[in-house]
Amino acid sequence: SGGYVRAGVTPTEDPRTAPGTLHPLVRVHPETGRRGLYLGRRRNAYIAGLPLEESDALLDEIWRHATDDRLTWRHHWRPGDLVL
Repeated sequence: SGGYVRAGVTPTEDPRTAPGTLHPLVRVHPETGRRGLYLGRRRNAYIAGLPLEESDALLDEIWRHATDDRLTWRHHWRPGDLVL
């Protein structure tokens, strides 16, 4: 969504009242059983069951960790590169 509100939808300040689907924060791979984060950085993202302030703080902390330069791959593209 990139933070944009769909046509015909009224923007809201409280993400709990925004239309949309709830998704689990952690999903389990059906074959390996490994857990993985399933979250997006969207305007109306929040963690159900937490006060909004705590939800925002936890999402900020998770995103800081997930995007830490020590944990991410940066690729300098050259013609013919393929990254999976």
